[in-house]
Amino acid sequence: MLLFLWAYTTIIFAIAYLFQVLNLTLIGLEVVTILILFISFWESTKGRHWRIIGMNIINIIFISILYFSQHTFTYIQHHDVEKMLVIVVSFVLSQLLGIFWGRQFYKHQEKSKK
Repeated sequence: MLLFLWAYTTIIFAIAYLFQVLNLTLIGLEVVTILILFISFWESTKGRHWRIIGMNIINIIFISILYFSQHTFTYIQHHDVEKMLVIVVSFVLSQLLGIFWGRQFYKHQEKSKK
């Protein structure tokens, strides 16, 4: 699980930094959101809910770093709560959608085996 969390952390920070250098910050956050959707779907079909909980902790750390960093990451300016809420809601919705689809896919797969 630690290897998974390390890889996830490295990927989301690499995406955030790369898209900031390209001056495409919102597209970078959407790529991270799609990554969260895919990983939530994949891990929920496998029944690995501890990884999803660990991913949530990493997401909280990631958003707080984006909020408090003023030199490296300039995604969210201080006192810009609206942008932070949009990012948090998009992360939560993509994860919930991925978990829901993953469970439905798993149920459908189990019915097909019978």
